[in-house]
Amino acid sequence: MRNRVVAGLTIFFLVVFDFSCLYSVKKESPEKAAFRRGPRPEVVAVMKKSKEYIEFSANRRGRIVGDHVVGLARQRIKKELEIPGSQVARIEKTGGNIEEIVTTDGKKYRLLRVLESENKYIGEIETDIYQESSVSIPLADIEMVWYWAVDPLKAFLVGLGVVGGIVGIFWGGLWLILTGGHRWD
Repeated sequence: MRNRVVAGLTIFFLVVFDFSCLYSVKKESPEKAAFRRGPRPEVVAVMKKSKEYIEFSANRRGRIVGDHVVGLARQRIKKELEIPGSQVARIEKTGGNIEEIVTTDGKKYRLLRVLESENKYIGEIETDIYQESSVSIPLADIEMVWYWAVDPLKAFLVGLGVVGGIVGIFWGGLWLILTGGHRWD
């Protein structure tokens, strides 16, 4: 009896695990994601044409509503930073724009925007603190969309496994009933 309970619990947890693997994150253009057949996808993140990456909250994912993606965005808080020119050891530039400033004490600052004025550098950095705010982003401003979707192959394999398990239990039970649990001799 104990073996049957263990076998039943094992099958149950395998089925639950398999169903948890049905969803995966897909990456598509906003036009394809907006016109998918079936229910509207839950948007995990978007990348705007300006290369800004916006991630949506796990509690309230984004949705495509009309020609906008709306949801609760999870964004890092930005902080303004002022570095005196006398404390700058090295400046790294890409295409004429300042990307990173290394100070004389060895700290590296990766700046989003930098203004040079009167021997000092004023810029904006991202902190490790997040805030959540409601956003509505037009599809025309979005380059790429990441969303949760059902994987058809995984769904088919899980369904096949569940049906196979039910058929196996049926025939095994039928064999036990007909033979009384004894072997054919």
